[in-house]
Amino acid sequence: GQHGQGGARFDPKHASMRRDREENELVENAEKAMQELGAAFSPNSTLLSPDKVQELEKAGKLHVGALRVNVKKPAEAFVSASSFQKDIFIPSLSVRGTAFDQDRVAVALLPRSAAQKDREQEHGVVVAVVERKHK
Repeated sequence: GQHGQGGARFDPKHASMRRDREENELVENAEKAMQELGAAFSPNSTLLSPDKVQELEKAGKLHVGALRVNVKKPAEAFVSASSFQKDIFIPSLSVRGTAFDQDRVAVALLPRSAAQKDREQEHGVVVAVVERKHK
């Protein structure tokens, strides 16, 4: 029988709209984070010069570490930075820049939305590839 399903049928269009909205919010947050660093955000590019990265890392505004791509969800990645106790979550390709798995990257933390104020993990945007793992 078909009963007991309720209206919970999975609607891919709705899901992709929600994803787009999350994606847009992510990019907006990345833009805000970059503005605070005095730089502009553009997806999929290396945004800051090495000098700027060093200066901002010293000031504690950036965290540098190795990027690890989530094998099960390749759009997601994590950065373990020595300056930060927990891994920083890179939620999407649009905020990963040109970084690949195992590259050393510089990450700026993303502002939290009200909905995210309780999440344990900081989210970040990759603002520069400091060192390529595979030349």
